[in-house]
Amino acid sequence: MRDHVSPIPIDPGLCPSQEHKQRGLKEMWGNMRQKVGQAYSKFSFFHGIAANATTGPLLQNFMDEVAKAGPDVKAPTAYKVMGKYLDHEKELLDGYIGGLKKKWPEYGVTIMCDGWTGPTRQSIINFMVYCDGITVFLKSVEALKVIKDYKYICALLEDVIQEVGEENVVQIVTDNGSNFKKAGKKLMEKHNLFWTPCAAHCIDLMLKDMGKVETVKKAVENARTITNFIYNHGYVFAMMRERCGGDIVWPGVTRFATNYIALQSILNKKAGLKQLFTSSQWYNYRESDTLTGRLIESIVCNHSFWDRCRMVVNILEPVVRVLRMVDGDKKPTMGYIYESIRLMKEAIRAAIPRGHKGYIKIINTRWTKMIIHPLHLAGNLFYFS
Repeated sequence: MRDHVSPIPIDPGLCPSQEHKQRGLKEMWGNMRQKVGQAYSKFSFFHGIAANATTGPLLQNFMDEVAKAGPDVKAPTAYKVMGKYLDHEKELLDGYIGGLKKKWPEYGVTIMCDGWTGPTRQSIINFMVYCDGITVFLKSVEALKVIKDYKYICALLEDVIQEVGEENVVQIVTDNGSNFKKAGKKLMEKHNLFWTPCAAHCIDLMLKDMGKVETVKKAVENARTITNFIYNHGYVFAMMRERCGGDIVWPGVTRFATNYIALQSILNKKAGLKQLFTSSQWYNYRESDTLTGRLIESIVCNHSFWDRCRMVVNILEPVVRVLRMVDGDKKPTMGYIYESIRLMKEAIRAAIPRGHKGYIKIINTRWTKMIIHPLHLAGNLFYFS
């Protein structure tokens, strides 16, 4: 009789299919992820943590450890963070650096010295050690109350050499100040090492010298006049952002590469700026009839200004490209400097076939007097042989 009993019908809603189960799990995990995202976002907003901190390498590790600990885990106190856990991180870092130090006798090291002056006139000299593709910070020295002559710099570097180990030091790199240069030469007389100037500083000075050329100087001054006017008048600034789709980079006063970046930015906004200063909104604006307003309008509507900007950008672009290369930290660049300077000059000759001599002279002067070194030629032969 059991064989002839019909099965009892089951409501599909009471026994969900595999598809319903998967959809439910996805919704559940989606809601959990959203709650985690909202909780972290609220935490970061409250404490002013940058949004791009989520791209760092440590956040996911933190979240994994919280998930392992379970729902009852408590946040550490400030006392533990700045005490127990800070000491632990220092021990880990000391162990990491200790492992790197074992490579120093095998590969040799480069000592890098970099002076820095803050907005409050605080003067600090930083020392770093480079070995086998890795740079570690060694120490900082406050130099506000001392005269930073070559004797003082030489004494500081002497202490660092002894700390690192004289037998491990192959090279010392500093900026091109006369005090650093003289200190470097004194150290080469005393120790079996090389002193080389900072390539990035040297190329930045090339840009500084090029900024004194009348063509470049005029283009930068006109660009600064335009940006100063726009950023000092809120109504014009709003119109500019609407027509240009963003901001214009302000020409720098100290970092000479920013002049190139600013001119390139203005060139990219050429169409929007022309529309702005020929629009009815501009002509109805009270500042359009002032001397400054008419000056800005005449500059923006002048074809020679844009031609000059384009020419200056073409001149400075090869120099800035090399500056970015030597100022980066992705790989050692000493072996490429010699060839990069040659390619830089060729690019400038191609950009202005008839007027390149003055710029080439600036490059050669800084290159031969400040940076060229037998190590650069040796590196060039090594990489391109």
